[in-house]
Amino acid sequence: MFLRRHAALLLIGAAHYVLVWHGDIISNYAVLALALLPVAHMTARGLLRLAGVLGAWWLGLGLLAALGSASQTGPRFTSLPGLLPTYAANVQARTAEFGPLLLEGSLFNGPWLLALFFLGAAAAKTSLLTRPDEHRPLLRRLALGGLGVGLPLGLGLAYLNTRPDVAAGVLALPVRMGGGLAGALGYVGVLGLLAASGRLGAWRLFAASGRMALTNYLTQSVVMTLIFYPYALHQGFGWVSGTPAAGAGEAFPYSGEFAVWGAAQTLALALLVGLAQVPLSAWWLARFGQGPVEGLVRRVVYGPRVRQNRAHDG
Repeated sequence: MFLRRHAALLLIGAAHYVLVWHGDIISNYAVLALALLPVAHMTARGLLRLAGVLGAWWLGLGLLAALGSASQTGPRFTSLPGLLPTYAANVQARTAEFGPLLLEGSLFNGPWLLALFFLGAAAAKTSLLTRPDEHRPLLRRLALGGLGVGLPLGLGLAYLNTRPDVAAGVLALPVRMGGGLAGALGYVGVLGLLAASGRLGAWRLFAASGRMALTNYLTQSVVMTLIFYPYALHQGFGWVSGTPAAGAGEAFPYSGEFAVWGAAQTLALALLVGLAQVPLSAWWLARFGQGPVEGLVRRVVYGPRVRQNRAHDG
């Protein structure tokens, strides 16, 4: 069952990468999750130790890389793909590169992703999220420590993202990952304490969006690529591979309708899409019970039993 589920996720991730967006992470999750099988017997404390070693090693390598790049000159690496003008050309290129980049990404990001998997497994073993009232001291430490570290690192990342140099770009990766994890643990602490006290209130509205996380993730990719990629509304800034325009240096010609999509405008768009998915998710679940992609995975994994159970429940 476990292998069938992750095979389905790998197929979904491959389709997402090839047909929609080069930054797919689902396929990496599907491959790396196999590492959970040999550690399933470990205690929560053992999983936390393993997560700590892997996470510290990966972040340490990132910091060492940042130190090594301090003397380098030139523009920072943006991680943006060299997009082609037509959809068919991009699909063909992504089809050819999917396998090698899946291997490369899994090797490069593997220690960090496995550390996150092991943290989640430890939380499940201790029922941290399902019985928060039993873990109030830990949740308080997570809230104070996580937000105390995550928020300053978030501000630091915002500054690094304004810098055009190589060193800032390299340093931004461990800062983003470390700060993101710390902030996430802080949110877990705060929401866990609210849940334990019966004071979640309006935060419950986000539950529906979380139950459709896979569908919402894929939907965001479709919406954003349709807005920014050259084969749709082409609002991207210099993302089309080709010959640089005269006088443009190394930059590719701008292909969009607007002169600038700055950080504030892009952030506002991202928030708009994400917040719109909250009521849409609640509406969908009220009518269908589960997200469309989540339902597809369940049917692939469990087969006829899903339909039989639904008929019995009805």
